[in-house]
Amino acid sequence: MTDKSSDKTDTLMVYRDDDGIVVFDYGTQIIDLKGALISNEMHRKLNPKGPEPILIIGESATGVRSDLVAYAASKEVVDVTAASAILATSAVAQVLANLYMKFHDTPYPTRVFTDEKAARKWLLEVTGE
Repeated sequence: MTDKSSDKTDTLMVYRDDDGIVVFDYGTQIIDLKGALISNEMHRKLNPKGPEPILIIGESATGVRSDLVAYAASKEVVDVTAASAILATSAVAQVLANLYMKFHDTPYPTRVFTDEKAARKWLLEVTGE
């Protein structure tokens, strides 16, 4: 983690790592719309110069909520997101989330993973970082 590019609350950390990936680490917090709004605000404090690759980690996230999908497609998020990788807590959560995402397009590439290394590799490949 690059200290000069980080921000955090009690349960949420947002930072830009050495590869240029912005990490939203919710820890054990359940990801909801309020948390998404806060993470976007924290991301903007990192002064993005344009859309960036985003890795979302949420240990307690158990599914994809339609309000989050709608927010993810908003101009506020699209302006700073080149691609999004979501780290699921299980293979079942990954399958369900990917199925849901097939029917709810985001304006940028989005995939769900259970392996952080694979998620990071995909983000770098899809954004050309």
